[in-house]
Amino acid sequence: MKHTSFFIGWLEAELDSEGSINPNPGRTEAMHRLNRAEYHNVIRDLLALDVDVAELLPADDGGLWLR
Repeated sequence: MKHTSFFIGWLEAELDSEGSINPNPGRTEAMHRLNRAEYHNVIRDLLALDVDVAELLPADDGGLWLR
């Protein structure tokens, strides 16, 4: 848990620093939305937590714009 707190603090400081150096990066590429399985794996691998993402995330149906 100590390592997780340290990592989160470090990451926040790095993001804040980069944001102050480049406050408006202009147009950026769209980010890929993780599906439920990908999200579950990321949370498990990075934070060592087993979270039931089916309860927390919308269905992997492609989004409203694809209907």
